[in-house]
Amino acid sequence: MLNREEITTVIQNSISEFEKSFSIKIEQDTALYGDSGSLDSLGLVQFLAILEQNLEEKTGGIVTIASEKAVSQKNSPFRSIATLQEYIIDILSEGNNE
Repeated sequence: MLNREEITTVIQNSISEFEKSFSIKIEQDTALYGDSGSLDSLGLVQFLAILEQNLEEKTGGIVTIASEKAVSQKNSPFRSIATLQEYIIDILSEGNNE
């Protein structure tokens, strides 16, 4: 399983890779999605696809971030880099990757 620092690095690398078409500040409190977020729904989907691919390369298994669990939460895990990081830690620790 990836540790917190490795997950942060994967998120930052994914943002850098995605940032070719969008400008996103890379800090823990950066708003990703929502009222003050940098991404619209299409941008979020594109970013999550890159992030999932990068996580799969690091873990060697399938990692699904965009799931029913994610979208059904009262507070979206996609609000900020920090909340996304915590969500990824949760799904990896639960073994929700194959």
